[in-house]
Amino acid sequence: MLSHMDGGTAGARVREVGWLAATLTALLLALLLEHYVIHEQMILPWIAVSPEVPPWMLGAQVVPEIIVCFLFGWRLRGLGWIVIYGAAAAALRQSFYALLTRIGASGHPETLFGPPSEFARTAPLVAVMYFMAFGLASMGAREPGPLPGARSRP
Repeated sequence: MLSHMDGGTAGARVREVGWLAATLTALLLALLLEHYVIHEQMILPWIAVSPEVPPWMLGAQVVPEIIVCFLFGWRLRGLGWIVIYGAAAAALRQSFYALLTRIGASGHPETLFGPPSEFARTAPLVAVMYFMAFGLASMGAREPGPLPGARSRP
């Protein structure tokens, strides 16, 4: 399967798997930051005093993941790698949140369906979101020069 994704050599594919491992490591660090700093130290204390969370706090929860997607996604070439990165990132994220629910982490109550069903229900949507993020990052580096449709100044 990997041999037909970018036409690269076996060595190039092995390097790409190394980059995938680095991406997943960075994503895990981003998820830890999101949960233990942003969620537990900012959002949960805010909820204790106010019923509504400011939108910037909710946005701050996904910014670390988006940064990882763009830092590692800009160099991706080929739809196959973008799909693999998106699926692997979604599996990691959903497993992380299932583990938080399983251990009873604050702000992650047991759901009606439980972690396995929740994982199966939400993982495809999360994979599509990661696919879009990695795809946008990849598209941003494909063509050198100004963006298509941008006007140049004289």
